[in-house]
Amino acid sequence: DKGKVFIGCNKPAEMSLKAAINVRSKFYLSYQLLSQPLDQLLSQLSTVISTVRSTVILTIISYHLLNQPLSAIRSTVRSQPLDLS
Repeated sequence: DKGKVFIGCNKPAEMSLKAAINVRSKFYLSYQLLSQPLDQLLSQLSTVISTVRSTVILTIISYHLLNQPLSAIRSTVRSQPLDLS
């Protein structure tokens, strides 16, 4: 492992970065993650993040609505008439 890092440091920055990632990945990432292409991992991660974000927003909105009494919701809707023009 030390040889890999040493050789990597003599090459361009991209190669030394790859060597550092290889060393770190042995401690932090499983083999299953390493066997997938990076772009596939990133797309999966962004899908998960957007799904979680939309779920959280919906949960906050529904919780906010459920915590108000029905009369308060009705008066809020009535006090804000729709502008159809």
